Amino acid sequence: MQPAVLSKNGKGKARLDYIENGGKRTMLWERVRDGVIETVFDGNGIVVKELFHKSGDSAEVFADTFMKEKGIPKSERGQYSEVKIGKNCPGCGEDSLVRIAESAEDSTKVPITPLYKCSKCGKRSYYLSGEYLDYLVVNNRALFSEQELKELDSDKEKFMTELKEYIIRIFASQKIMRIR
Repeated sequence: MQPAVLSKNGKGKARLDYIENGGKRTMLWERVRDGVIETVFDGNGIVVKELFHKSGDSAEVFADTFMKEKGIPKSERGQYSEVKIGKNCPGCGEDSLVRIAESAEDSTKVPITPLYKCSKCGKRSYYLSGEYLDYLVVNNRALFSEQELKELDSDKEKFMTELKEYIIRIFASQKIMRIR
């Protein structure tokens, strides 16, 4: 396995860049009031998974534990930088989107939908990949009604399409643009 690059920002964040199954992955652990948010990004900086761990441990402890569990050799130390999404702002078209970590304000919640703010025009936007939406649905079945679960189990593709459309309408009503 190739060595990974571990970096930290000194403000409660640890970032690990590594290769998994031939593809680049980035893990980010962010310390919040009563826990750590763990985010997995694909090679394009797109969120594919987010978890909240209620814990007093630091982000670096989570990074070290992850590396041990995955058998990732001790890594090089890198210069910390924020994970950038490989997309442009839907408002001004600039490559200046910065992820908003909502949970820093309310550490009892994992950010449901990854939100971004453009450092040029200031507009907020969101990006919801199919992989991330699938992860949310599969891991939060208890949040759906019995009827919705029947629909999901009988025609997952149709259910996911309708869910995406519903999400688009919610964000549109809040004037939050979708990143394409």
